[in-house]
Amino acid sequence: AEEEAEEEAEAESEAEAEAEAEDIHLINYPDDPDCRPSHKDGVQKVHLLSNAEEGSQSEYRHIIMDGVEKSSRLITTDDVNDPDALWIVDEARFDCFDDLIPAIEKRWKYESDTAGLTLHPWKIILMNFDDDSSLQRKCLTGITAIFKSTKYLYYGERKQMHGRDIEINKEDPDDKPFADLGERIDFAEELWHKQDSGSFVPFHCSVYPLQYGVRSDIVEAIEDLQHESPMQKLGSNILPPRPKDVAHFWDADRDSEYAYLRNNVTAAILEFADEPDNTDYIITADEVGESARTGRNAVNENYAAALLSHKIIIVCQRDAWEDHYRLMEALAGGALVMTDPMHPLPAGIEDGKQLVVYESIAALKDKIKYYLEHEEKRLEIAQSGHDVAMSRHRSWHRMEELVFGDWSAPHGGAVFRAENLSNDIETQIS
Repeated sequence: AEEEAEEEAEAESEAEAEAEAEDIHLINYPDDPDCRPSHKDGVQKVHLLSNAEEGSQSEYRHIIMDGVEKSSRLITTDDVNDPDALWIVDEARFDCFDDLIPAIEKRWKYESDTAGLTLHPWKIILMNFDDDSSLQRKCLTGITAIFKSTKYLYYGERKQMHGRDIEINKEDPDDKPFADLGERIDFAEELWHKQDSGSFVPFHCSVYPLQYGVRSDIVEAIEDLQHESPMQKLGSNILPPRPKDVAHFWDADRDSEYAYLRNNVTAAILEFADEPDNTDYIITADEVGESARTGRNAVNENYAAALLSHKIIIVCQRDAWEDHYRLMEALAGGALVMTDPMHPLPAGIEDGKQLVVYESIAALKDKIKYYLEHEEKRLEIAQSGHDVAMSRHRSWHRMEELVFGDWSAPHGGAVFRAENLSNDIETQIS
């Protein structure tokens, strides 16, 4: 009954958004951009909007704030009315109707009341890192109703799959492939509504797949440990000595929702360690450091040390949603990283080149054994994975991609453009 009520509420919300969108008359502004944020002299001003509280900032702190602060191409401004600034919105912590739309209306009124200012939209990038996020069509429609244009809205979305719901049981055979990984979201269907007349109502300009990057505080903790020990620095041709063999930082007895896969991976590693030929391996299959919100907002020295002390680190996503910090944390630590299937893998990362993907419990066990016995190949992949993570997936890389990148590229989501409601629509889906 609760699910039916939620579905009915969602349907009503979408119907309201579609009805509202049908009443919007779009304007072609004289200097409309080509769906890409503009910048001057290579440096772009940004105004950040979030209600994240100190100590629980998570993605806003690790990706948005840190990325802008460390970028040589971005600079923050506190002036909400700065005409040269684009807005970057922490959508999960800055409510669209309570916070964002009132802020837009306030600036819109400021421009209309200020002599000499020509009323004109500005670029807004909404970043949604929610675990179970969905495109806020009604929110986009509300902004479009003010701007009378969709060309200034950019939406970064973590969720790229519909229907991901992995179910795995201890009774399942080990060689059973992980199922119910979901299907890629068709953002054309999400963002465009075809009316009875055959014309389309555009809700947005571009969608970008948000993925986690390397946390700067993790890197700093690793560097501090390296300075305190004789270990070789990461980034050299020789990775530091690693006395332990395999780690999966998850307690199988932990009572946690959406963690059947993680629980079974931990159980599989413990089974692997109990096999007669594997008893000499040093295995970690338990939590190290802090988990959940505490772990996402602070670094535990024991966890950073564990990243450096294991040859292979295994990570896996939650059953019902995609991506997590653990992947990039493990790559930054320099071990060989194994992950369950991701759609897509982060840019520049391929299976067998920068990490190893396992599709079943049996494949995981086989690959652990193989790479423990083939050190040269293991180190080659580990080094390449570390190099790509550190050169392409730091916080400032992520933010610069959003501001300056090509949103139509393979790792840049989809582009949807329309001159107006009556013209033909160009649709390009990566």
